[in-house]
Amino acid sequence: RGAEQEVLFSLGTVFRIRSIKKVNGDQWEIDLVLSEETDEVLGYYTKKMREKVRSAHPLTSLVKLIDELGQYKLLDD
Repeated sequence: RGAEQEVLFSLGTVFRIRSIKKVNGDQWEIDLVLSEETDEVLGYYTKKMREKVRSAHPLTSLVKLIDELGQYKLLDD
């Protein structure tokens, strides 16, 4: 393993996870592959998820998406 490298990508970029392996301690190496715009499976999933979390306010949609994905953490007092 060498020096860190920076990779810039646009906010709407979608990747598929090719592999995940633990490097050491709390560090993980994740091999990502840029998803093609014509990915039918991803298109179907995205459409269904948008329908499921759609609301009148973008923040409400974000909260619904986070809840749907289970990506939340309760804060400790």
